[in-house]
Amino acid sequence: MKTAKSLFFVVLLFMGYVQVAAQGYTPPSRDRVEALLERADDCKKNIEKEEENLKMMEADPESVTLAQYNATKQAIAAYKKCLNVVRKELDSLRKDYPGWFNSPSATLEVTVHRQIIIITPLIILAMLTDMEGVMKAIQARFGAIPEPGH
Repeated sequence: MKTAKSLFFVVLLFMGYVQVAAQGYTPPSRDRVEALLERADDCKKNIEKEEENLKMMEADPESVTLAQYNATKQAIAAYKKCLNVVRKELDSLRKDYPGWFNSPSATLEVTVHRQIIIITPLIILAMLTDMEGVMKAIQARFGAIPEPGH
């Protein structure tokens, strides 16, 4: 009888451990990933807006002060940092949840203009690669800009 009780207790502990271990894996929050993607999109839009401002400043340098020109350059740099932070966060999620990001069934449903768009981890990676290319192109353009004289 004593061995039956101890065997029952051991089986009960083992089953409890298995249940706790099985509940240990939680996929990343879809809301968090969606928020990161929205932040990346906002940063990208702001970079484009500031680039347009920079083009207007380059076209008419007499109407712009050096402080405005430098502020625009600093804003572009800040938005680039924003994109880098989002990318690092997505990379950390990818490292923490490799099964979720590598799963072909892991998708996000994003509603844009009342249309549902399915975003997979491969699409997220492609978006980040595109953003990196845009940032490199912007940095290359800054090397050719002469410093204003006033």
